[in-house]
Amino acid sequence: MGATIQDHGIRGAGSVGLDVAPGWGTRDTMMKKVCFFGDSFTYGIGDETGHGWVGRLAGAEAGEGRAFSAFNLGLPQETTPRLMERWRSEADRRVEGLAVQSVGLVFCFGLDDMADVNDEGIRIDLPQSMAVAERLVGEAATLYPCLWIGPPPARSSEPFLTDRGDMVRYRKERLGALDLAYRRIAEDLRVPYLDLHGNPKVDAAFRRAPRIDGTVHGVVADQVRGWLSWRRWFDVHLSSPPPGAKAAKSEFQPLRMTGGLLG
Repeated sequence: MGATIQDHGIRGAGSVGLDVAPGWGTRDTMMKKVCFFGDSFTYGIGDETGHGWVGRLAGAEAGEGRAFSAFNLGLPQETTPRLMERWRSEADRRVEGLAVQSVGLVFCFGLDDMADVNDEGIRIDLPQSMAVAERLVGEAATLYPCLWIGPPPARSSEPFLTDRGDMVRYRKERLGALDLAYRRIAEDLRVPYLDLHGNPKVDAAFRRAPRIDGTVHGVVADQVRGWLSWRRWFDVHLSSPPPGAKAAKSEFQPLRMTGGLLG
């Protein structure tokens, strides 16, 4: 079973059941639509196939019979303040009429906040990016099941030219500091967080590539597919509540892909 891109989304055929814990419905309230919000990385920048990690992820799931409607709502050069302005209206109109438990939101942003543009400094400073991210994900998590994927450990020793004619450079150290801050916010919000920094497979992909490319997107898609919080949205034998449910804080453990943590 394949997935085709239609109407700014990737649509699989049909939908798949999800067993959930008491209080979260039955197989009649299953994950039917997932909206992916973010910046250039979510959009799929650098992927020669045009699919990006979102398209690769949706295609792989559809290929194993886990079909659902996936909408890639990432935008090139998107900063967190601009994302804050649009996510609610774009999500609401795509999931209208569906039970809340059958809709998922996945956020992956921050790369373009930390982009050094024309050697004039980053677009959004760390405190502002943190404040907006906390408000954005915090609000979303009160409305829908949510997952949060941290920014990639991108690096670019040489700047590259964007479609707008800007010279952009990414520094892994800045993105690492943002990732650490985001991870702590996610823990406070009790939203599952996938840390791409320190992940040996993701890091190896970035070391091999001078900039983000299809290989990087493929590796990230594989990491998301193997993430327990993502799997719980689709695998019937995993009966925990959908990520985004407000569990007791002591029960929340953000995913650590490796043993090492920044900071």
